[in-house]
Amino acid sequence: MAQEANSLSPASFTLADAVECFNQGDLQRAWSMFQELAVRTPDSPELLHAMSLVCARRNEWEEVIRLVERALVNRPNHPMLLSNLCIAQFRVGFQCVQQNRKTEASVLLQKVVRHDPAHVQAHRLLVDLFMTETTLHRANYHQRMLWHYSKHVPGSLPHLHTFFASREKALHCALHGNPLCKGRPTIDPLYYYTGDPIPNAPPSLIRVPPTHQAAVAFLLPHTLALPADIDFDPGIDAERRLAESMLDILDAVNQARQAEIHRLGPVCQTVRPVFHPGQLLRVYLPATRKFGLWPQVKDLAQGFRSVGGCEVLYLAEQSGQEVWSFHHWQQVHILFQPHIVIDLNGMFGYYHGLLLHPDVFRVAWFSDFMPYLVRGVPMPWRERDLIYSLEPGFDAMLYRCGAPQVQRQVFCYDDAVFRDWQRPRKRKVVFIGSGYSYIFNRFKERADECRKILSVMSEMLDAGERVTDAVLDRLTSGSVFIRGEVTLLLCRAVRIRSVHWLCELSDEIEVEFYGPDWELNDIIRPFYKGVIPHGPEVVELYNDVQYVLVNHPFDLHSTRMFETAACGAIPIVYDCRHQAATPHWDDHCLWYLSKEEMRACFTKVPTASPHAICAGKTYAEFARRILAEVESRLSSNR
Repeated sequence: MAQEANSLSPASFTLADAVECFNQGDLQRAWSMFQELAVRTPDSPELLHAMSLVCARRNEWEEVIRLVERALVNRPNHPMLLSNLCIAQFRVGFQCVQQNRKTEASVLLQKVVRHDPAHVQAHRLLVDLFMTETTLHRANYHQRMLWHYSKHVPGSLPHLHTFFASREKALHCALHGNPLCKGRPTIDPLYYYTGDPIPNAPPSLIRVPPTHQAAVAFLLPHTLALPADIDFDPGIDAERRLAESMLDILDAVNQARQAEIHRLGPVCQTVRPVFHPGQLLRVYLPATRKFGLWPQVKDLAQGFRSVGGCEVLYLAEQSGQEVWSFHHWQQVHILFQPHIVIDLNGMFGYYHGLLLHPDVFRVAWFSDFMPYLVRGVPMPWRERDLIYSLEPGFDAMLYRCGAPQVQRQVFCYDDAVFRDWQRPRKRKVVFIGSGYSYIFNRFKERADECRKILSVMSEMLDAGERVTDAVLDRLTSGSVFIRGEVTLLLCRAVRIRSVHWLCELSDEIEVEFYGPDWELNDIIRPFYKGVIPHGPEVVELYNDVQYVLVNHPFDLHSTRMFETAACGAIPIVYDCRHQAATPHWDDHCLWYLSKEEMRACFTKVPTASPHAICAGKTYAEFARRILAEVESRLSSNR
């Protein structure tokens, strides 16, 4: 920070005396003299500047900001004042980051880079601050500024929906792909641009109206994914200004969508269903591809259709190019007027505060470690909530969240799709599932502690040891994690070690992996085949291979297990029978705890048919159970 206190001072003896005290290091006396002068000339920019230097020496940076901003009222373009303000804002912004005051930090650090676009440290902090779903576009903007001013050239970029400041580059990437994005994309990216319309543009190329108001009006009802990245050259002023304009547009769209969600919430709460004996019940199944369990909702919808006696509406994004806002589901809810709403994992009720009329039945089926369950956050339970849980561990978490009554419901499968075609099979083992990157991302602020626990778990798994409840309690004790979070880390550890062992055994049996989050894993990449749509293509695969990997650390009643068995493939199962709920199907699977036990599985077959595993586990049977429970409650109230 510039320390020449007399550089702004006129030939004033009294102020010169105070400045001399400051320059000689007598801060206390100088401060007293400055305060006395402030009584007579409180708005003097020279005096305010000098006082800010004393505060800077004392590390009182928030006071520096206040004093310099007052000085700038009368000297708005003075370079030294602006530079000192920038330094102070960065210091306070950095303190806010350390204190987890993220909103304050982002406001201050954005002021820093507006004054000094080349401030690399501020850009680096802003990248981390904006790394959230609704502000990812800002994180990527600052990432590109950081690369530019730090002279860093990225090796590759992820495949993201992107706005291009250059209309011509947007067209080229839409036709030929982005040359900076390496590997197989898990989505089909969208390419946004503004400017003159492009004749015969491919469907993935989307024109945004040129004005702020028109662009917001265009994107607000949009069901396609909004840009998560902005491609521009920071060295070209016009492109940088266009990128900054798009940042403001995307922020305005998100704010407008939140306002619409708040407006529609009370309207949803007034949508009262009318129940008449013998009528078709309307069942609404909202889902989103942002969470990995949407196929379960889709299959449950098919289960209701196969049962009959109800009108079914399943609503979710049709592809990875769509990312709906919650107000889209609200609008449909109001029009459909459902009697029953399916809310998998309580996501719509918790994350969005889904408001329902008291007469609506809500089915909340919990089968995943949602953050609010792990933390024991109180939930807004209703009298007509039907609460189902996958296994006893979820029961305990739900009761901590205030659930009044929990019923058991294991995973299901769609028996109309998943069947054994009774054809010859290849000697091959496959795994379909994600790399669980979201688990590590959830704990990125505790990354070092996370790696330590994962390392301990990996060593135990490599030694063929069971990670028991006692071990999880020990790992939790003294760590920065609660018990549910450590259990979640075990899910990742078992999955990663299991697929790595398969890769190491690939010279003994053919190996393939499918699903998101694997493309950047160097060990798995040679065997990675991309994302496979859930449904007929999975059935084709499971009927083509001899083995399917099933690697849950404490549950044997997974959809993967039932679909594998229904297709007649042999499940190779991580042996968690010491804590998994019965039945265990001991003779219907092959079991492993270590790499060597996994290797031994490839020379065996179970003594009993896997088909028995999936008996009675269909979505249609779950749908019948729900309808029977609703009818029972209605009958008791008649």
